[in-house]
Amino acid sequence: MKTVLKARKNLERIKDIEKRLYEKELTAVKKVFLLCPKCRKKSRLEAWTFIQNKYYVRPYSCNGGDYWVNEKTKMCYIKCPECAETLRIYDHPEINKIVTLVGKETYKVDKIFCIIAVNY
Repeated sequence: MKTVLKARKNLERIKDIEKRLYEKELTAVKKVFLLCPKCRKKSRLEAWTFIQNKYYVRPYSCNGGDYWVNEKTKMCYIKCPECAETLRIYDHPEINKIVTLVGKETYKVDKIFCIIAVNY
């Protein structure tokens, strides 16, 4: 019984460490700077507006369709906090940085960006 309790305690400790590391990584991601190709100013990622593209799959057959799908990160848009220019992530010069930071499924975009908009 002592072995089981000790194992559970270790698992709880590991989960706590994992949670703290997750929070540290999220904080670091928010503080990454992006350069706006339009106004040439740098702003923290958390200041940009993320515009999520969604599209509707129409119903088909007896049990198919009738749902919304989120586009991949690189097909969505971001809006510069300085000049309000809306840019497609796919066309942004720092696409690899954005997709690497935002495209992870470790955390949701609503935890990174201060404003989320949806484009239907």
